[in-house]
Amino acid sequence: MKIRSKAQSFMITVRENDDKIWQGDITWIDNNRTQQFRSALELLNLINSALEDDREEEKKNEIL
Repeated sequence: MKIRSKAQSFMITVRENDDKIWQGDITWIDNNRTQQFRSALELLNLINSALEDDREEEKKNEIL
């Protein structure tokens, strides 16, 4: 069984770059949800979480 995630679109705004630490906002284009991030690692975790949520949703739909 191969599960394929749908494409996600994000708008990322870096508001500060002090001491090489990114801080800003990420907006999910599909549902216009915005969340702040305080580091590049936190930004990557938010993106990864969104992709994981999609995979879980697709698994549920495939079972039905």
